[in-house]
Amino acid sequence: MTLAKVAATGTHPGLSVVGGTLNGIPVVPTSGAGANLVRADARAIVYGDGGVVLDISTEAAIEMADNPAAPTAATVPTSLWQLNLAGLKADVLRNWSAALGSVQWLTVA
Repeated sequence: MTLAKVAATGTHPGLSVVGGTLNGIPVVPTSGAGANLVRADARAIVYGDGGVVLDISTEAAIEMADNPAAPTAATVPTSLWQLNLAGLKADVLRNWSAALGSVQWLTVA
């Protein structure tokens, strides 16, 4: 029996996921679990929100592209200073931690 399919898609031939439960236990199918079946006690997970930090620069050189990739010799940077522009950067600060034993997983090879 491969439980990884339950974690990734929410379905498995030998198990039924009906109404968001798996054998009576709430389930949230996600491809982020990969080849793992993860169980977490949400009451033992703490979440910290540090807000947002905004930075502004008028002196940066940026690549203005819809599909940015690793820089190559053909990459053309745009100077914010020369074009009298400003760039904003937003850092969202989030963190979480789980109490010992509140998260368990089963890896299926």
